[in-house]
Amino acid sequence: MPVEKEIKYKIDCKDLETIKKKLEQAGAIHLKTQHETDHYLQHPCRDLRKADEALRVRITNGKIETLTYKGPRTGKTIKEREEINVEVHDENILNLLYKLGFKIAITVKKQREYYRYKETLITLDQVEQLGCYIELELYPEATSTETLFKTVETLEIKGQPTTQSYAELLSNINKVI
Repeated sequence: MPVEKEIKYKIDCKDLETIKKKLEQAGAIHLKTQHETDHYLQHPCRDLRKADEALRVRITNGKIETLTYKGPRTGKTIKEREEINVEVHDENILNLLYKLGFKIAITVKKQREYYRYKETLITLDQVEQLGCYIELELYPEATSTETLFKTVETLEIKGQPTTQSYAELLSNINKVI
């Protein structure tokens, strides 16, 4: 099964332009910019949060894009977890899930810029209610998690990484899920 391997840092929104320049100087390729709305769903019969799992419907630029399952986390320094993505372009997916008893537990809205740097997918995120973050995720073909830390050094990112998802960070603020 595919495993997501990522680290995330809170950054000052004033530093976004500086980070973009560093990405450009390092040879990163800008892939796209988009608005994403992520609906995290609560299962009708079990507590996904207690199981450290998530089910998400992602809407990109106003259109349903993916249904994603995320398994329990492993790893201390970086977040590692099973991730299954299914492309879904039918607006009825949410209706189907509602009929099965799922409910939206929390919604995360963000403006996201995607970059590719070597074996790393980098996103610069402006998340409603949370501020700005940089996420660094290894591409599946990456050979070592050390690549993430080298990229952090290259971009001169400071601070402590978090393994919490945006949904968790928002629920801590809103006391939801």
